[in-house]
Amino acid sequence: MTPKPLQVVALLLSALAPSAGAQVGAVLAAEADGARARAWFVPDSGLLVTRPGGALVLGDACAPRFDRDGRLIFDRTTDDGHRELTRSSWVLEPDSDTARPARPGERLPPHAAPDSPAAGGAVRICIDPGHGGADPGASGYGYEEKAFNLDMALHLRDWLLADSADTSGGGEWEVLMTRTSDATVSLAARVDMANAWPAERFVSIHCNAFPDPAADGTETYSFQEGTNSADLRDHIQGEMVAAWGLDNRGSKTAGFYVLVYTSMPATLSETGFITSPIDIQPLAELSDPDARERMALAHLLALQAHFGLAPHIPEQPGPAAYCEAKQTSIGCVPAIGWSGSPSLSGPDDFHVAAGLVLGGQFGTFFWGNAAADTPFAGGTLCVLPPLVRTPIQNAGGTLCGGAFDYHFSQAVMAGHGLQPGDEVFGQFWFRDPGFPPPENVGLSDGLQFPLLP
Repeated sequence: MTPKPLQVVALLLSALAPSAGAQVGAVLAAEADGARARAWFVPDSGLLVTRPGGALVLGDACAPRFDRDGRLIFDRTTDDGHRELTRSSWVLEPDSDTARPARPGERLPPHAAPDSPAAGGAVRICIDPGHGGADPGASGYGYEEKAFNLDMALHLRDWLLADSADTSGGGEWEVLMTRTSDATVSLAARVDMANAWPAERFVSIHCNAFPDPAADGTETYSFQEGTNSADLRDHIQGEMVAAWGLDNRGSKTAGFYVLVYTSMPATLSETGFITSPIDIQPLAELSDPDARERMALAHLLALQAHFGLAPHIPEQPGPAAYCEAKQTSIGCVPAIGWSGSPSLSGPDDFHVAAGLVLGGQFGTFFWGNAAADTPFAGGTLCVLPPLVRTPIQNAGGTLCGGAFDYHFSQAVMAGHGLQPGDEVFGQFWFRDPGFPPPENVGLSDGLQFPLLP
């Protein structure tokens, strides 16, 4: 069977090839005269500024724009995870590596409104795991909301990608994650990412909380009634209640930041109360990993219904990213991806790729038969030894524009005695001279995939 196009898309460097499973870029701001300087959002890292002679990462930055003098103007915000609290403008001069606060009365260009999404092709879904990093969200019974949100969001990403690869039904989707690790991302940065991509739907996933532990159940929000947002909200609410069977608190409206300022239909799911003994106790929904995967599937079924598709649970399992990549010395987070199908007898088209790799450096893909989560060289070793190392490659490109691609061919599979059903776990390693030895290496996240007949 020939799989449908598959893309995991993030707001990264446009020099990366837009192949299936790879990361694709979008410039959020560019200097007018030839675009010598550019600003990019890098999920889990911040705002990457590239210009002649170097690059730097500005943390906690959003709404980038250049003025006629080549200065980069951006905003910094604070929020409570749902609403923006403060906003201030900052200026980065062309010859400086340090931003300064805007001066009182200083004339600054406004932040331009984003373009509307183009029609046709795969549907672009931005998945937003609420909170993260320094913002744990709500807490209860020894759990933090941010971890549950991320787990459900990553499961939803994997369901969407599986649905894209399954030709027997369902839809075709492209996915943008506002974070893929325990990173601090402001509400404004999340909205900027979705608007600049641009996404066609925005789905924010949260857990609820209340001082009174008697509060429990599931609810979903949109900004207004009678909109595409409200239609998607209603589908999500129905599927969530069906998946977990918690009290149905209904579909609601609210002025949450990510619902108001996104330029596409947007929803915010409150899956259950982290403070409720009914919702959180062991074997109950929020503390049960299998139940969190069912909640992610509920969101997929809701998206299918919202777009007029028949309900379809895609074939599982398939390749899936796991573990956490090591941020490079210039602030980018390498991202693993794939294309094709890891089949022993079908089309010989399975490739493992990595984007946002440090340009011009040598590296390799290595793999084994078990996952690991071991501290190594300032990052994480995602594969348990013994390891199989593949031929050395050069990433090419510059700055964060390097990329690797390895053809995990049927000859490789047969040569190592792999059989249908065997699980493979792999990761990319590369040189990063910006770190002192012995930490002068880069590491992507891991990729897990089963061998198919």
